[in-house]
Amino acid sequence: MIEKGKQIGAHSISGMILDPRPLKELFPDIKKEEIPNIELAKITDKIYHFINKKTRIKIPGFLHPKQLDNRNNYLISLGHLNEWLALKAEELGVHIFPENAGKEFVFDKNGNVAGVVLGDKGVKKSGKKGEMYQ
Repeated sequence: MIEKGKQIGAHSISGMILDPRPLKELFPDIKKEEIPNIELAKITDKIYHFINKKTRIKIPGFLHPKQLDNRNNYLISLGHLNEWLALKAEELGVHIFPENAGKEFVFDKNGNVAGVVLGDKGVKKSGKKGEMYQ
C-alpha cells in the first residue's frame, strides 16, 4: 500500500462521523479502549440548521432526513482511525510505503489493475527537479 503523506492518516480529513457497525464486523472482539488515539464522542442528539451568510434557521425534527440521523455514532479523527487501521493491516502482512504518491495505474492484458507508477519525489512547484529529487 502506498501513502502520499509522511504517515498513514496525514492527508485524511480531520474529523468524521463513524458508524461503529462496520468496525464491529471487521473486529468483532475489539473494545473501543483498544483503539489508540481515538477519542470517541458519542452522538446523542440531532440538531440541523440551514445556514447562509446572514441567518441560521433551525430545521424541525420531522424534516430531518433519516440517513442523516447519526445518534449512536461517534465523532472521531479520521487520521487517527487510519493510523490504527494501518497497524492492523501491517499485522496481516500488508507492506505500507509512506511518502510515495501514485501517478498512474498499470493494467494487465485483461484490464485489471496490476500495479501503480509512483510519482517523482522532490519536484518543485514549478515542475523542475529540486535538490531532493529522486
